[in-house]
Amino acid sequence: MITNSRSARVARWVGILALVCWLLPAIGTAEVVYYYISLDKLTITEGALPVTDTGVEDMSWQRQRAIGSEMHPYVAMEAEDADAWLSYGTGQMWLPRRPMHPETAFLAVRASGEPPLVGTLFCPKADWSGMQAIRFKITEPPTDSAANREDVLEAKLDHYRRLMRSGGSGTAWFRHQVRETLHELGREDEVVDSGRARNLGNDMTRTFDLFTGGRALSENLQLDRDLFVRETDEGTSPISSLRGITVEDYDWTKEIEGKTPKKDALASYIPADDVAAFFPSLRAMKQCIDEGLHRGGAAMSLAQMRAEDAQTLSRYEQQLGMPLNDATAAMGDQFVKSVAVVASDPYVRTGTAMAVLFETKSPAPFRAALGTQLMKPSVKEVKEDFEGVSIHGATSGDWRISAYVAELDGVVVLSNSVELLHKIIETSQFPDGSVASAPEFTFFRDRYTLGDADESGFVVLTDAAIRKICSPAWRIGASRRTRAMAAMAELQAAHLRELVAGEVEKPRVLKNEELLTGLGEVTLTPQGVESSRYGSIGFLTPILHLDIERVTADEKRAYEWWRDGYQRNWTRRFDPIAVRLTLREDLLATDLTVRPLITRSNYREFMQICGDTQLQPGDGDPHAGSLVHFTMAMDPNSRPVRQVTNFAAQMAPNIGTNPLNWVGRWMAIYADEDPFWDDMQKAAEENGENGVEDFLESNWPRLPVVIEIESVNGLKLAAFMAALRAWIEQTAPGMTAWESLEYAGMSYVRIGATEQGRSSMGDDIDDFALYYAPTGKALILSLNEQQIQKALKRQASPAEGEKETPKAVVESLPGKSMVFEATQDAYRSFQRLTSNELLLQIQQSSWRNLAILNEWHREFGAQDSIAFMELWWGVRPICPGGGDFIWNEEFQTYESTVLGCPAIHPEKAPEDALPLCEFAHGRLGLTFEQDGLRAKTELIKAGAE
Repeated sequence: MITNSRSARVARWVGILALVCWLLPAIGTAEVVYYYISLDKLTITEGALPVTDTGVEDMSWQRQRAIGSEMHPYVAMEAEDADAWLSYGTGQMWLPRRPMHPETAFLAVRASGEPPLVGTLFCPKADWSGMQAIRFKITEPPTDSAANREDVLEAKLDHYRRLMRSGGSGTAWFRHQVRETLHELGREDEVVDSGRARNLGNDMTRTFDLFTGGRALSENLQLDRDLFVRETDEGTSPISSLRGITVEDYDWTKEIEGKTPKKDALASYIPADDVAAFFPSLRAMKQCIDEGLHRGGAAMSLAQMRAEDAQTLSRYEQQLGMPLNDATAAMGDQFVKSVAVVASDPYVRTGTAMAVLFETKSPAPFRAALGTQLMKPSVKEVKEDFEGVSIHGATSGDWRISAYVAELDGVVVLSNSVELLHKIIETSQFPDGSVASAPEFTFFRDRYTLGDADESGFVVLTDAAIRKICSPAWRIGASRRTRAMAAMAELQAAHLRELVAGEVEKPRVLKNEELLTGLGEVTLTPQGVESSRYGSIGFLTPILHLDIERVTADEKRAYEWWRDGYQRNWTRRFDPIAVRLTLREDLLATDLTVRPLITRSNYREFMQICGDTQLQPGDGDPHAGSLVHFTMAMDPNSRPVRQVTNFAAQMAPNIGTNPLNWVGRWMAIYADEDPFWDDMQKAAEENGENGVEDFLESNWPRLPVVIEIESVNGLKLAAFMAALRAWIEQTAPGMTAWESLEYAGMSYVRIGATEQGRSSMGDDIDDFALYYAPTGKALILSLNEQQIQKALKRQASPAEGEKETPKAVVESLPGKSMVFEATQDAYRSFQRLTSNELLLQIQQSSWRNLAILNEWHREFGAQDSIAFMELWWGVRPICPGGGDFIWNEEFQTYESTVLGCPAIHPEKAPEDALPLCEFAHGRLGLTFEQDGLRAKTELIKAGAE
């Protein structure tokens, strides 16, 4: 009886427990509810909804583009199980110029809790100085949650599409959210296209690229032109059936005849078809890499849309077991005589086969020191002999650790690729295929003398290296890796929640998922997604290791289309590239040679104007007090100059058949120190962002800019100006007044408007006057009379002018075809002149990182979204202005400590945030030679002049 009673009680408790277990999921999971409410129907508890007139039209167009486009209204809900987005109607996006009307803008909410729901709407203030917070409350459940569902999901879709197309960090995650939302809407087949346009940079970016030779590198290598491939079917054509680059080699015989320059000892170990960089010491290599990483942020902020550090250096340091720090540099001083870095291609950021070669004083202890750093837990030790050389290595099997060491006659080689190490060993035994044997290397080492004290680094891309980079295997391999990276990034995003939750305890193979085609076996590991064929998003399998045998019909078509277009850029020959780097405490300099330039190069027009003429020291009137100075060689017999001559002769026959027969070898344009710039700065400080524009509108007639054209015959120049005056007075009688003036014993002329001219042309012409001085040396023109007088004084007293002018400016030129010089003051003034466009662009680039940082905080509760990004995506968002990203609790967003955020931002970014702002003076020069160019850049640090 007792037993039966006890059994009954046990059975009853089991039943109750089962009921509780059955009810728990229902208790813990509330029904998802969808709200779609126009803003004017919200219950506002604090603040007020925005007025319909946003005031954005009062902003300069530069500020509209850089700030207005980023100041999107957003919503933050208090409940963790509630998400909210703003909607402006189906298919409509919010635009700065389109006012946000509360009755036509909607709050779209997806929540699991019961009302009331509390949140905050952040939207721009009327003056766009920041954003305002509007607290609201939803007190009633939706009348038709099911009917609202599609509108809410459309709002979410529009939100993530905008972020996906913004060009900032986190594109893979935003694309996943778009794909996931389309799935919820039952539109899985809809194409997900980022639609992101390339950012080609601003005017300063393009100018800097032009003078440093960066434009030439981009044009010649065209690494940014990926193959457009749509098909993913299996390859059918052998890759050997594709013809690569067939442009003829350059014949260096005459160029190197009789030249026997000393060559780098390590050059005979490096395969000729690899990219090679040489350094005089391990410390110099560290300095060059550190400077490159530092300048990388500046280059990014000038020319790119995405501000992030790919952690490239730390990834290779971990992979090779060799941290590049002060301790390593000190070890190098003890053991190493010179260093070379070899890469199988330029794709260093995403993953390449790389090796570091050390010319050592004591190879055995140095090799032993490297070997002790290789063995770590979870790595496999590798030992093998290749061509009689012993190789010792360690690998984790996933490219996180991959290091192989070998010694070759006193040279120690450390590589992440055993295949590349094999190539280096073979080259050491058969040096005819080395960089040292390439005829262009002889030419470059004759030009850039080995052992020069100014050399901190020397990089060479031989003809063979460029041909390999442009070959079918490399271009198709790069295209496949790009597509594989995108697919793995989306898979990583799809499984991110379980990765973050620690639910992936051991690797598992992914099956029956989209995007797996062509990736080989794809595994989800605790560290993320990995492909047996392409590696991981942290480090893609180097193209050297892809072993591509067959290609698809679409890949074949795409490569042939690219190759044919690429080869049309060269008509005769195909040449290499070299650059010397100089790093000193007072100077950062580069010296680049690119030969030849492509047929449709941006430099062609300048090359035609310069012709065979070369600048000489002293050309262009170099002088102290010049903020910006541009000098260009000019060939009077060049086609562009002849075209201008013919045009002038046709328009004004009385000037003569050859009106420009006085023109000499150069033309200069410069802007000097002048009260004008101080007045412009004062206007900017007193009147904000519109101050410069208003100042220029009323003060442009005093712009201190001078144009000088060398004259080879003063009498012919005087005759030309007399004929020009007669022609102007004949074609516009009574409109101009010509007044002869004198300064320092030299004559100049003022051309102003008569009463008749002012009445017909308006009040804007009242203060206008053009001054010119035809001298025996040059024709000088300016709107500013004081600048004309200064130029005449320099001509009247050249010895006095030379005393004031730095000796280096007069006696040396960084280029023989074109020279551009600028001071730090000119750099800052240019920014004000363009409404601080570059500062605004830097601020915009910084703000594009905020969306993904906010997403990690909202979606995953990340207390440090920067660390979260590094852990799961291998990149670190950076502020190009030098600030840190921190969380702002009040506005529920990350912000930069220097550049702020859309909610709270400085009136303008501080000028110290400008890249290159620590340099006091910059000198850039181009020399056109043999259908190519030599570009020199000299950036002189503040305090060094």
